[in-house]
Parts: sequence; structure tokens; C-alpha cells
Amino acid sequence: MKISKKLITISVFLSLFELIFLISMYNKNKELNHSYENCYENYNHLKKQHREDSVAMKQWEKDYIEQWEENQIFSSMLSEIEGSPNGHEVIKILFDKKRKKEFQIKNYK
Repeated sequence: MKISKKLITISVFLSLFELIFLISMYNKNKELNHSYENCYENYNHLKKQHREDSVAMKQWEKDYIEQWEENQIFSSMLSEIEGSPNGHEVIKILFDKKRKKEFQIKNYK
């Protein structure tokens, strides 16, 4: 009879311990699932942002190349003008006019 009471007591104790352990594991699993969902949402947000940024970067690259090509054309044109007779004076006059106009615009603001 004494052995039976001890076994019942140990059995009840182990059952309670197992129940507490299972509840604890359930709560941890619930926390991990919540954490996983947050990570997944963040991942999807970053993925979307990456797509949008990639599109913007492609457009910036295209605009940069266009600007660079125009700059090459104007540099070539200025070089030809400067190489012609009195070309240096023409460029200086145009540059001074432009600088004066820019100065007036800056001071007007």
C-alpha cells in the first residue's frame, strides 16, 4: 500500500511537471510563431522596397548616361568654338553673361 501511494504521488508529480512543460513549450512556440510572422512581414516589405529601389536606380542610371552624353556633345561644341578665330572671346562673353544672370537669380532669392 505504501508503494502504491508513493507511485501515485510520483505519477501525479510527473504528470503535473509534464503539463507545465507542455504549457511552457506551447507558449514558446506561440512566441516563435509571432516572431516568425513579424520577420516574414519585414522580409516582404524589404523585398517590395528593393524592387521599387531597383526601378528607381535603373531610371537614375539612364538619366545619368543621357546627361553624360549631352555633356560630351556640349564639351565638343565648346572645344570647336574655342578653336575657331575669336572663339575664346565669344565663350568668355557668354560665360560672363551666364554668371551675371546666375548671380542676380541667387541674390534675388
